[in-house]
Amino acid sequence: MLDSFFAPQSVAVIGASREPGKLGYDLLANLVNSEFSGAVYPVNLKGGEILGQKVFQSVAELPTGIDLALIAVPAAAVLEVATQSAAKHIQNLVIISAGFKESGAEGKLREEKLQEIIVKNNLEVIGPNCLGILNPHQALNASFAESLPQPGNIALLSQSGAMAVAIMDWAQSNGVGFSKVVSLGNRAGITENELLEYLENDSDTEVILLYLESFAAGKKFMKIAPRLSRKKPIIALLAGASAAGKKAASSHTGSLAGSHTAAVTALKQCGVIHAHTIQEFFDLARTFSTQKIPAGNRVAIITNAGGPGVLATDAVAKSSLLALAEFASQTTEKLRSTLPATANILNPVDVIGDALADRYEKALAAILPDNQVDLALTILTPQVMTEKEKTAEIIQKFHAEYPEKPLLTSFIGGASIEAAVKTLAQQKIPNFLSPETAVANFEKLVWLKNWRAPASVPPEKMLTKEIPAELRSKIAAEEAQGNAQLSPELSTALLTHFGITVPPLQIASSEDEAERIATEIGYPVVLKIASDEILHKTDLGGVRLALKNAAEVKIAYQEIMTNVSAKAPKANIKGILVQKMHHFGREVIIGMKRDPVFGPLIMFGLGGVYVEVLKDVSFRLAPFSEAAAEQMIHEVKAIKLLTGVRGEAPTDIAALTQTLLKIADLALALPEIAELDLNPLRVLPANQGVIALDARFLFRTKSGE
Repeated sequence: MLDSFFAPQSVAVIGASREPGKLGYDLLANLVNSEFSGAVYPVNLKGGEILGQKVFQSVAELPTGIDLALIAVPAAAVLEVATQSAAKHIQNLVIISAGFKESGAEGKLREEKLQEIIVKNNLEVIGPNCLGILNPHQALNASFAESLPQPGNIALLSQSGAMAVAIMDWAQSNGVGFSKVVSLGNRAGITENELLEYLENDSDTEVILLYLESFAAGKKFMKIAPRLSRKKPIIALLAGASAAGKKAASSHTGSLAGSHTAAVTALKQCGVIHAHTIQEFFDLARTFSTQKIPAGNRVAIITNAGGPGVLATDAVAKSSLLALAEFASQTTEKLRSTLPATANILNPVDVIGDALADRYEKALAAILPDNQVDLALTILTPQVMTEKEKTAEIIQKFHAEYPEKPLLTSFIGGASIEAAVKTLAQQKIPNFLSPETAVANFEKLVWLKNWRAPASVPPEKMLTKEIPAELRSKIAAEEAQGNAQLSPELSTALLTHFGITVPPLQIASSEDEAERIATEIGYPVVLKIASDEILHKTDLGGVRLALKNAAEVKIAYQEIMTNVSAKAPKANIKGILVQKMHHFGREVIIGMKRDPVFGPLIMFGLGGVYVEVLKDVSFRLAPFSEAAAEQMIHEVKAIKLLTGVRGEAPTDIAALTQTLLKIADLALALPEIAELDLNPLRVLPANQGVIALDARFLFRTKSGE
């Protein structure tokens, strides 16, 4: 049905105006003055004629069978016009008009009523509060953008109309074309998800650009995007990174796992390339719209200047995804026989500063056929004798001959290379002022190649372990009592049910009881304050470690009570928790925060009180695969502490991987839990498992959700 938006045979402009500069005039003028071949029907109460088109005085007067209507009337009239359009069997509407939820309480109510009309009449609506839509392949400018971009293979979906205009203007000056452009606006009807599904089978679209300030339905996006990313690259620029700071979080995980973190994690899991800046957004658009996904990660560098060649080499060496290509012996021999004796025939290949275009030709002719080369970067700095434009033409010849191998350029300079860079752009070869930027674009190509490997496929769902009715009933009772968090006893029972080891523990209400429990459990022990209202025990002096005998237990009990009474006098104290002390293994943290858009966001990192300071953590949204869980562990910078460093034995990575999957499973099974921390979680030597020394489960009703 979305075909009628992008290839309509007839378009009505409801709210057409006679005054240039008015929204209704510009919409009509864009349709009439373009090469759009369909019929155009202006609607204005005064009737008559505008821009040579007969004007209809009402929607009711329009002929039947109209494919698309653009609505540009005052916000107060939009609901009536939408209802009239439905009565006229116009199912597809682009509502340009503003004055909806973006404008306050009254506008929000108006948009809710519009959504009721959409559902009741089975309408397809883009907007309101949007720029419109464009299809350069159909000469369709159903927007108030200044001009229609050139046809191309990129589809742009933008939540911001202003951003869409800016991107199109940049594209015009860089020779970049579009298949479709959609300004999403308030997304009262059609969202990015429905449009992504449509673009999946759109033959004109090979790459998708996505600018979003929020997600309409995160879980639906995570079902659609992975499938689409396997066919067509999606490049996303997200606004709203500071949203993480809008709401205070009460757990370690909560403080680190903001909504922007969840969104970025979603992109990563779905195979969507994340652009961090507008410039990177533009750069990646040029690269992915002109280059194939490479077969491997081996980069060849050809340069006429040593310095830039070294910078490019450094950038490849620093990358965790790329490798410097090692040429086959026949490639090296061919380079030796065709280049000057002073040239460097190893990678990076330096054709020397006095190189004419023929040296680049000889170097590329030797290197690109090499099966040990997957990507090639050609660097040029302008010397007096440099044949800049001719070199650009030669590069294009090889790009056409070896289309499966991405070929980027870094012609470095200003005015003297303008003509050559223009030639490259016309031939669909991206040029970057710095070789490091070119290498960064290679990285994104290889990242997508790696993501498309079978192990990266996110599972549709996990086999959630059933929670016994008795345990679920006890958890529900604690939540109903208004507790902020699950009691230590139930936390232990829950973790044990999911196969996570927890040391024996009990709550004591006196020094003597603490001594008795410690004797039963066996020394050494740990004492911790037990209170729903105290989430960070260490901060209040509510923890004592490595207690070796009864005397130490009694002293520690008194100290904890004194500290907490002084620092949190109003806290409801349940007693002091006595737990078996375990000091072996590496200390890590596993946590979860339930994102309102994407669901459970699982965190992993090195544990302890400094986790919020060091922020050496990784994230995944549940559900995820075993391979993804293992990747989480290896993403932290301190991974060598877990795999063994300086002769130390490696820890049980396999058990840690399974624990991440168990926590994801638990989070899916218990939607009433908003946040959880296992901190510290001790990872023991290989094949010895993990032990959760402290656990905190926060209820949604007490977490601000």
